[in-house]
Amino acid sequence: MEDVKCATQEIRTQTVQDLYNQILHLRSTALSDNSIMVRQRKLRLLQRSSFYLEIRVDEMPAAAEGEQPLDNAVSSLTDERRLQRAMALGRTQVKLLLTVMGQLYEVITRSCRELEAFIVKYKQGLVDSDMVASVQQKTQQALQHVHDFDTRLTRNCGPLNLQNQLAASTANLQTLKLSALLSFKAPVTFDQVKSRVTSNSVHLFWEVEHSSSKELNQMFEIHIENCHPTLADEAKLIYACKSYELLIDVLEPDRNYKFSVRRVHASNLLYGLWMDSINLKTLDISK
Repeated sequence: MEDVKCATQEIRTQTVQDLYNQILHLRSTALSDNSIMVRQRKLRLLQRSSFYLEIRVDEMPAAAEGEQPLDNAVSSLTDERRLQRAMALGRTQVKLLLTVMGQLYEVITRSCRELEAFIVKYKQGLVDSDMVASVQQKTQQALQHVHDFDTRLTRNCGPLNLQNQLAASTANLQTLKLSALLSFKAPVTFDQVKSRVTSNSVHLFWEVEHSSSKELNQMFEIHIENCHPTLADEAKLIYACKSYELLIDVLEPDRNYKFSVRRVHASNLLYGLWMDSINLKTLDISK
């Protein structure tokens, strides 16, 4: 009988030791502090991204990089009411995606705190069977949440499951099929290191966040606001351009300006009008 008790105790001890080692491994890999920070940056990036509804004609080549998905040719083939329903569905899906990913991130960070608490209890010798069972379950749940977070964007961005075809129901278009896809573009941010200001001009540079290449044929809006305008000043100016830099030479010396950049609004935009802003002061020529 005593031998059975000893064997049972050894099994329990080994189970606790295995769980402890598993948690240490997770805290250095999938649930490490660095991995958590990477997911936090991904979530913040998506929260500031622009999401679009792309309409494509089935069995035709995809739109070229930077080409407007809802151009006049494709728009003329769609039924307007069905298109608006697809836009509403896409907008709902984007909001759901961002909400779920935010919740998953919170659950993952909470799981890390709970696993850290187990490590402390283990070192203090305060682990019991109930705690082991609970932490084993939480560990499996944490791994599932990590997998869900890491794959959620891929699963949610792509073809929308529409109940009705988007093509207008006319005789010559009965065989035409249109597909609706959910896509997103990362936000643009100013390059504050390269941007320069003089007494009457500013040379602004911006880039797509977390991207090493520049998207082709993209339109951007630059908003300029004089923070303390006089009666003779233009309080606000707006420029549109396709490049990733802009030189503006109509500023006044010794003035504070606020510069903002964003993607130009598109008719197929579902969500996201985030703007990046910087404040710069023109040089005082009297000094």
